[in-house]
Amino acid sequence: MWKFGDDINTDLMDPGFARAGGWEMTRKYIFHTHPKFNAEVKAGDIIIGRRNFGCGSSRESAPSNLKRLGIGAVIGESFGRIFFPQLQSPWPCRSWCVPG
Repeated sequence: MWKFGDDINTDLMDPGFARAGGWEMTRKYIFHTHPKFNAEVKAGDIIIGRRNFGCGSSRESAPSNLKRLGIGAVIGESFGRIFFPQLQSPWPCRSWCVPG
């Protein structure tokens, strides 16, 4: 289980500076601000966010990257307006909005 705070931007799920290096480079920098995430994340893990998880740009590759990592579910108090529907398509990730 991975816990994140408020206002987690899609740029952290799809870091633009790493795109040129392909998937291996992108994977290395997903949530690079979270200690140990890249070294320890595994298929089936759950991400728990607080308010406004997935805010920022409407990068469709952000939820796709979570799928490629094998994330099992995303839970948050609220989600970015554009991010939440993207989380459901093309990969129906189990995701819940759980207030407070």
